[in-house]
Amino acid sequence: MLIIHEGVMSVKKRFLLITIIFMLFILEGFAAYEYVPRMEWGKTLGGSDDEECRSVCQTTDGGYVIAGYAYSYDGNVSGNHGEKDFWIVKLDKKGDIVWQRCLGGSMDDEAYDVIQTDDGGYLVVGMTFSNDGDVKGKHGNSDFGDAWVVKLSEEGKILWQRCLGGMSNDVVYRVIQTGDGGYVLVGGTDSNDGDVRGNHGESWDGWMVKLDKDGNILWQRCLGGRNDDELYNVQKVKNGYIVVGYTYSYDGDVTINKGAEDLWILKLDEQGKIQWGKTLGGSNNDVAWSVEEIKDGGYIVVGWTYSKDKDVEGNHGESDAWIIKLDEMGNVEWKKCLGGSKLDWLYSVQKLSDDMYVMVGGTSSSNGDVKGNHGYHDWWVILLDKDGNVPWQKCLGGNDDEEAFCVQRTRDKGFVVVGYTYSYDGDVTGNHGGEDFWIVKFK
Repeated sequence: MLIIHEGVMSVKKRFLLITIIFMLFILEGFAAYEYVPRMEWGKTLGGSDDEECRSVCQTTDGGYVIAGYAYSYDGNVSGNHGEKDFWIVKLDKKGDIVWQRCLGGSMDDEAYDVIQTDDGGYLVVGMTFSNDGDVKGKHGNSDFGDAWVVKLSEEGKILWQRCLGGMSNDVVYRVIQTGDGGYVLVGGTDSNDGDVRGNHGESWDGWMVKLDKDGNILWQRCLGGRNDDELYNVQKVKNGYIVVGYTYSYDGDVTINKGAEDLWILKLDEQGKIQWGKTLGGSNNDVAWSVEEIKDGGYIVVGWTYSKDKDVEGNHGESDAWIIKLDEMGNVEWKKCLGGSKLDWLYSVQKLSDDMYVMVGGTSSSNGDVKGNHGYHDWWVILLDKDGNVPWQKCLGGNDDEEAFCVQRTRDKGFVVVGYTYSYDGDVTGNHGGEDFWIVKFK
């Protein structure tokens, strides 16, 4: 009897051990979803006219630098040169202003990205139509814009500036610093002279430029075909770069177009030469705005789609946010449409962990995957796991217009989102008039 009893106890112990292990797996899976972001603080910045914030970077002191454009001459804005200026604002870790700078001339100047550089200063990129004030060396007349690159000190003083482009329009949307202290920029060009060589047609090409640490051009690449093509984002990856944007072309560097604008992903070597390219989309317009390399060597790409055929399945309405998981060679592993019956889109994605991503954009929907829209266009903030599931989403805004353009992971394991707001109610307090910069910290 004793032997039988010990056997029964042994079976019970094994069963208990198996149960505990099973519960640990369940809890581990639950833990991946239990992070619910909460809004820690929000700030509106601006004046009585329009301001839009396009980029945010957490700085080494725990604060933030943000960039976009300012149309105002009052409120938080001082030193505007005329029309739109680059507006760069340094914030402390609680979102209070440390300093602000208006950069530009008498015409429109818009900043699209800002990074902190390895010397503690900043690099700001965008587009300028000016050729006075802070702007020197612009190509062409005021009907056409140049890409504008400005290097700032830690205190926001201009160290150098460069106008890049030709006699037509040129723009830079994103910049990264490279290991040699220089920079890689991506955007678009309608030129084929000046700094620009190799444009494939009489329309926009994607444009990639490598600068040294002093802003001198080391090389440049026009990427595209005879129709419009632009690049919106770049990431440094092993042995090169991954870039994303859109293409309307059927020739040149583009092998297949599914119809209208296609989402376009390119893997480039260290010199900007194409290793592989991928177009995805349907018979309507489809665009990639942001890309993030992930643990397995593949990529998460986000943007939007107006299509309902070919590569696109499950579109809920007019446009949907479109999320695509690629392997390291650009093969699709999964893709997902998120949204409702109206307009939904994504501009930016960041990895929070190996299993979780945060992405931001906007929505005018109030059904389908969208919950809690306040009125017109809201910020839309989404958490997505590695398998494409959505454990959490949130609409932020008021009864008017909002868009979120950029998200960045923060060192406290939270994230910060920037964009603009036109509202005075809902989640928004302290609007100064018109569109304001809006920055929200989540933890």
